[in-house]
Amino acid sequence: MAGDWDEVVGDASDFTLLTYAVTTLTTGTDYRFRVRAENLHGFGEYSDEVVVRADDTPAQIDPVTTTVDGQFVTVAWGVPEDNGSAITAYRIKIEESDGATFTEEPTYVYCDGSDSDIVAMANPECQIAMAYLWTDPYNLPQGETVVATVEAYNVNGWSVPSTANTVGALVEVKPLQMAPVTEGADTLENQIEIDWVALTDTDTGGATITSYNLQWDKGTNGATWYNIIGFSPASLQLTTI
Repeated sequence: MAGDWDEVVGDASDFTLLTYAVTTLTTGTDYRFRVRAENLHGFGEYSDEVVVRADDTPAQIDPVTTTVDGQFVTVAWGVPEDNGSAITAYRIKIEESDGATFTEEPTYVYCDGSDSDIVAMANPECQIAMAYLWTDPYNLPQGETVVATVEAYNVNGWSVPSTANTVGALVEVKPLQMAPVTEGADTLENQIEIDWVALTDTDTGGATITSYNLQWDKGTNGATWYNIIGFSPASLQLTTI
């Protein structure tokens, strides 16, 4: 390609090293380089030109946030500096129950950082089902903080992982098993009152109780069970006749 070329090294003074760092460049700009050798007879021909961009892997992402959103945990992060080349993917990892191992969601059903829709977001986020965090490889118990890291990718490779968040969403699980129901004081020869005790504190699974589902067997000795209340629609009654 024709055009003006500037000497870097080796013309005005001899230079026999095999490497040189050109500094004070503009990030994201393409520069062309060529080299030639000299001996006592003069300079040889220049090499073919090579285009090199002044760029690097993306900058480290700030610590992510994790929040509970219904049956999901939302992982959100800010877009880092791309350092000269566009970001084309993210890698989202969740900390396992050992408190040390960070693992991508292996099925990519949730939090697929290569999804172009996620990459295009001005404020990227993804959601992972709360129930998925109870299982392998995470096995997170109730009340555990959901800790995540995110890395960004461009043509130069992956960034350093973000620093793990220290606060965030707490793992919620299904309610614990309830105590057996009791017979109420209004039981008569043609009716039975049934009472039960509300779940509280950690027995709720960490989430608000939205219904109590009472069943009975209609006298079938447990062969078949039928809903009385609380399956559809929901009910928060603690007694029924």
